[in-house]
Amino acid sequence: MLPRADWNLMDREVIEWHGRAGDPDFLAHLLELRLVVEPGAAGLAAERASAAEVAALQAAYDGMAEHAGALPESEDDFVRADLAFHLILLRASGNQLIEQLGRLLETGLRHSLQTTSHLPGGVRATLPLHRAVLLAVQGHRPAAASRAMRRLIDTTRPPRPLP
Repeated sequence: MLPRADWNLMDREVIEWHGRAGDPDFLAHLLELRLVVEPGAAGLAAERASAAEVAALQAAYDGMAEHAGALPESEDDFVRADLAFHLILLRASGNQLIEQLGRLLETGLRHSLQTTSHLPGGVRATLPLHRAVLLAVQGHRPAAASRAMRRLIDTTRPPRPLP
């Protein structure tokens, strides 16, 4: 077996395995990657998103809002809409590499979203932040979109244990 330093951690199967295992270190690293990529992508989406992409982002948000009230029974539908929101946002950045990164991270992102949908008050806290991202993109306000996405991801961080 190869040492971990030689693994392709961006391989979909490796990401899937880490997600199923619930590896907290890997999920923390995924969250850090999201903090690096998604706020920038949200800002670019606010500048570049087509009308069709904005409509798709709105539809994904509407799906989240619709299924949020029926959690935990509607978890699969909620997570599917949440995942769509993030992938559409990455695509709407207009940057092919960012979009491709979204496809690569889709599996890990799904696991991350499933985890955060179980946090106490998680959906109640994140739904308005998703809306803030949506409104900033719709309003062509890149800085606001970036800030809202950063707040959204920060809200999904699991609580740190006390020293």
